[in-house]
Amino acid sequence: MIKFKSCPKCQGDLYLSEDQYGKYFKCLQCGHLKDIAEPVLESSVTLDETRVKELEAA
Repeated sequence: MIKFKSCPKCQGDLYLSEDQYGKYFKCLQCGHLKDIAEPVLESSVTLDETRVKELEAA
């Protein structure tokens, strides 16, 4: 994806890229980098006992 004229430093064009640390936008003209914060998903989900019984009964 390219965001035209979106660089906060030089008003250049940003393109979406990714490396081992995550996704970021990089300016084609000046090389400015802008990290993209990814949402953190919770790994454990808890269900109350009544909901578990409902699921077992279904």
